[in-house]
Amino acid sequence: MAYASANKFKNNFFRQMCIVVSCDCFTGIFAGFAVFATAGFLAKSLGESIEKYAESSGPG
Repeated sequence: MAYASANKFKNNFFRQMCIVVSCDCFTGIFAGFAVFATAGFLAKSLGESIEKYAESSGPG
């Protein structure tokens, strides 16, 4: 997305918005898949459950 002053006057903003929203959703789904797949792999390779780490980690 560019600044409004850099866009053409008749720019198709709806198309740009759809592309940005689609990329954002795909990135979120891909990142979630990568994080939880890695957590599951580590838990399985260590022979422990994920619940042990889910309850004990995090701020506070």
